[in-house]
Amino acid sequence: CNSTCNESAGWGYCNTKTGECVCDRFYTGDSCGIPSHFLSSASSTSTKGGVVNLYGWFGSVNKNPSVSIGGLECNLHVINSSFVNCTIGPGSGTKSITVIQNGLSWTGDKMFYYTPETYSCPKDCSLNGVVNGYCNTTTGQCKCYIGWGGFDCNSKAPTGGGSGTGAGSTGATTGTPSPTKAPDIEVPGSNTTVDEGSGSTTINNQQTTYEISILSLVELDVTDDIVYTHNLTNKWRVSNETNNSNIHIFKQNITESCYITYTIEDIKEAKDYEFAGLALTLEKDSIKITINIVSYPFINSLNKLQLRLESLVGDSGTDTDNKCNDKETSIDKDLLDSNQLLNYVSISRNEKVLNGRFINRVLSDYRYSFITTSLIANSTLTNNKQSFIIALNLPHFKESLTIDPDFSVLVSPSFKKCSSSERASWVLPVAIVVPCVAVVILIVVGAFVIRNNRSTALMIKNKINLKRMTKQKRDELFMPSRG
Repeated sequence: CNSTCNESAGWGYCNTKTGECVCDRFYTGDSCGIPSHFLSSASSTSTKGGVVNLYGWFGSVNKNPSVSIGGLECNLHVINSSFVNCTIGPGSGTKSITVIQNGLSWTGDKMFYYTPETYSCPKDCSLNGVVNGYCNTTTGQCKCYIGWGGFDCNSKAPTGGGSGTGAGSTGATTGTPSPTKAPDIEVPGSNTTVDEGSGSTTINNQQTTYEISILSLVELDVTDDIVYTHNLTNKWRVSNETNNSNIHIFKQNITESCYITYTIEDIKEAKDYEFAGLALTLEKDSIKITINIVSYPFINSLNKLQLRLESLVGDSGTDTDNKCNDKETSIDKDLLDSNQLLNYVSISRNEKVLNGRFINRVLSDYRYSFITTSLIANSTLTNNKQSFIIALNLPHFKESLTIDPDFSVLVSPSFKKCSSSERASWVLPVAIVVPCVAVVILIVVGAFVIRNNRSTALMIKNKINLKRMTKQKRDELFMPSRG
């Protein structure tokens, strides 16, 4: 090699067969002397602009550095090996960040977020003009009244399943306004099972089943082409790190040093919690999933990750009394909005709705970072199930990254109790036909019995008369009259 490849510093080594330097993944260049920089997280500012803190890897060599956010220059104040500080002007929405130094350019797609003063809530927490909850404009979450649930308060919550303020995105806080009238029919609840063999979660409500699993972890290059796909299905091993029967922990190794921890929590009662600086609420009977990726070995510092989740939707075929609610599968992805803190996907079938909530924040190297969510595929499988694949677009990181989506199955506002009406359609004819048939059978049997009995009686009578006549003639033969 023409240089030492900075081997003493641990930045690379010389391949004596090719005569070229082989660089550590954090360095590049002919002599492995240029930092291969990247961002792992970025702070937000208000729409008025302000100071932005950028965290990642920038190395100790920082020649002619510059930062731009959404095409606007961010005026630099501080730069060192792991931190950049700059000031950005006003703006709105989600923006990409470009960092240039040492003649190299790195861009983080949609990593910066201008925080609005307030957030709007899905559908204003109302249904057909009727308000079923109120909007927390700090986070854009609906707080639903008793009997209503879902991210938009448009679903019927299970009967008797709510907290003091409803079973939807409510929590146990006080100050709830007077609620609207709750649904006046009994609403079925959901049952959740976790398959420790496959790591999948199944939520069942009457005849409808939703199966949720982690499909794969995909490394993408700067042009979004797939570099490598790690298939994660049916490779999980159970971890005995908890005694809580409602929490299931799985682990899987990607490489010797890289592993994924996958935690499923079955939420038995509505509760509040915090993730990445956001105060959130989990509904009763929802499923909270936490995924932690540690020490992923990126092939290139320009690359990023995409975690793919799959939802399978189908029928169990066990509830035949609910046929009036049969309905084909549909999906609503209109609330996948990169400019909102909370993204939602709704998958409906048989008047049951699976709500997936995806927080547009992750913990990247233990700091908040902004991400986006997208629906990348849906298809119908041979077993009459439909598959939906949702992608979480994750930033480059060095140590660890944590994601925290959750899912719940509720009942749509169009759901109706159909057992009585369906049964009436066949109970009434049966109630009429069965007695009529019974009467006819009784008449036929009675006539048959009477006819047989009458014939028998006549035969007996004839036999008696015949005996009398025979006796009379015998008497006349042996005892003639004395005239």
